[in-house]
Amino acid sequence: DPPDTDPPISEPGGDEPAAGPQGIAGAHLSFFQDCPALLDYMQQAAIERVTPWGLEDRGHFYHDDFMVLAEPDAEEESAVELEAPAETMLAADGGYSTTNTQEVGVDEGDIVETDGEYVYVLERSRLRVVEVADAEVVATADLPEGSHQMLLAGDRLLVVTETWEGNQDTVVSSFDVSDPENPQLADTTHLEGTVVATRAANGVARLVLTTSFHQRLDFVEPTSFGLDEDAALAENTRIIEESDIGDWLPRWFDEDAAGEFGEMQIALDCADVAAPADFSGLGITWIASIEMDDGTVEEAPGSAGVVSTGSEVYASTDNLYIATRDRSLGFTPWGDVVTLEPAQSANEEDENGGPPPTLIHQFSLGEGTAAAYVASGEVEGYLLSQFAMSEHNGDLRVASTLEGDGFGGRSESIVTVLRPNGTELETISTIGGLGKGERIY
Repeated sequence: DPPDTDPPISEPGGDEPAAGPQGIAGAHLSFFQDCPALLDYMQQAAIERVTPWGLEDRGHFYHDDFMVLAEPDAEEESAVELEAPAETMLAADGGYSTTNTQEVGVDEGDIVETDGEYVYVLERSRLRVVEVADAEVVATADLPEGSHQMLLAGDRLLVVTETWEGNQDTVVSSFDVSDPENPQLADTTHLEGTVVATRAANGVARLVLTTSFHQRLDFVEPTSFGLDEDAALAENTRIIEESDIGDWLPRWFDEDAAGEFGEMQIALDCADVAAPADFSGLGITWIASIEMDDGTVEEAPGSAGVVSTGSEVYASTDNLYIATRDRSLGFTPWGDVVTLEPAQSANEEDENGGPPPTLIHQFSLGEGTAAAYVASGEVEGYLLSQFAMSEHNGDLRVASTLEGDGFGGRSESIVTVLRPNGTELETISTIGGLGKGERIY
């Protein structure tokens, strides 16, 4: 097991620990002021969902054996009416195209990158460097086996790997490619969680990950000697009640050139974690920021986190948006219902009398690796993917689909425009009734 680690967080603000999220940040996202508040929230959420077999997910993260199961999203080029930054214009003048991205100036994780003279290509466990002029492979480098994507900025290439070993391990390999024919592995960092999205803008890589905690604790099962279902449930509840904050925060560590692991550390400060008004999953979706100039992580890489799983992420050059939806109802993007929590009917409604909305949380991408919470808002229905969101002149345009009432009800799509006002993403315009009986694909 990994060594016990005290999280690098601020001390609680009072004599008595807070009982839940404090400091309301808009109507939909509440930040925890200290670790006791976050611990209490996570314990209560886990106790409500624990079973005689533990919690549902089977993800692991061990210090000496890692993995994640995920595939990078297949992303399509999107038409953007924005002025390209100077470096992009120079690239076009140089006679080569960059890879497809949703927004100009925001690189996205891909299996191919190029600087015009060399093409970098990812395969199962190897990086290939191809010289464009002769179409010859001039260098290769070994990678961990898994699903890969990479980001290129100047002389630095980051390869992000979700390994295939069964645990929540995302490996970030930083290569110095100042001499593309002799790429040098400069640094390796392990981040706990599955990759939701990878972006790079203004010299900083932003990795959005989701960390689940279903197997952090040593849960028992009724098949254990001397336990029936009632006894196993009681024991699993006790285990949650006796957990500490280190059991409910994502972690990270470095790996040196010899393959030796560094100290396991907490990746995210308790005060930087918030909970949405609608429960969105027993995990933490968080932003890890890495300077592209050297690719190293010298402090805790996490800059903001939301208690959620299964998020959609969209990024512009200045902002990053995380969209979450109430996971307790078990809605899929196709309108079906799955049993994530106690069984619900297909037309189950939230406490407001309708299907759960999608909550959207905006974070500004500041100087260096900073990422600060800005505001939260909501739209009706669900989002298909990142391409359902687009920023224009500081406003966020969102396309969503609302399923019809009950079985056989007619779906419709909606376009909503949100604008930050204080800590609220206010709806300034909306139009519905689009594509009656159809869905966005």
